[in-house]
Amino acid sequence: MRALFAVARHMQPSVVFIDEIDSLLSERSENEHEASRRLKTEFLVQLDGVTSASNERLVVMGTYLSFFFFFFFLPSPSLSCITKFVTVVLVLIDK
Repeated sequence: MRALFAVARHMQPSVVFIDEIDSLLSERSENEHEASRRLKTEFLVQLDGVTSASNERLVVMGTYLSFFFFFFFLPSPSLSCITKFVTVVLVLIDK
């Protein structure tokens, strides 16, 4: 997780996209594996760094409740659509 955000900061402007973020950030429990606990902690530390640094141009996005994809066929967007979307988001962030 630390390396992911380090590369994103180095290559900024960047978009970090996390599929099924709900599974990553589920509620902590007594039976949780130590690796899961560390991953969640590191993600929150890195996310806090993104929100507190005013000079960074980094967007963090995630999907939630991905089981809907089983009910609807959603084709992958084309490269031009992705490029346009990211451009719009980065322009909005820059304002």
